[in-house]
Amino acid sequence: MVTTGWGSGNGGYVNVFVDRGDGYFPVTFSTLHSNGDIVVDQCYDKLINVQVNSQNSNAWTGNIELSTDRKVSYFPFECAYCTGRTNSMHIVVDGDGSGTYQATTWCIGGATCTMKVRECLSSHMLLDIAITDDLTLLSQPTIIFPQN
Repeated sequence: MVTTGWGSGNGGYVNVFVDRGDGYFPVTFSTLHSNGDIVVDQCYDKLINVQVNSQNSNAWTGNIELSTDRKVSYFPFECAYCTGRTNSMHIVVDGDGSGTYQATTWCIGGATCTMKVRECLSSHMLLDIAITDDLTLLSQPTIIFPQN
């Protein structure tokens, strides 16, 4: 889910592209989004990565999140080619870089930034490790694949 923030000046332009395994295609392009707008709220059977950029100097600030449990909970992506932090939970996308004060993660200067699905989320697996109070390993780690 891609949502615009509620802060002053968070509305702006953001282009969103999705790769489902057959290359990137635009989901939203050259659209002005207002504060609080839901930019993208779509489900995909397969999601490789998401890319964002803007060529406009009117910065967009918001959250880019992934849900693997039918929108019960959301997780941030890891942002490749971003500056500042790499967490997509509070990101500014700006064509000229003047909006960096709005967020801790920046995709600026017209750059295209890739939101990578973290490996632990893309495989839907959990790691089960049993440890005693004195930090002794009780059993070998076990990978659990949830039943769908």
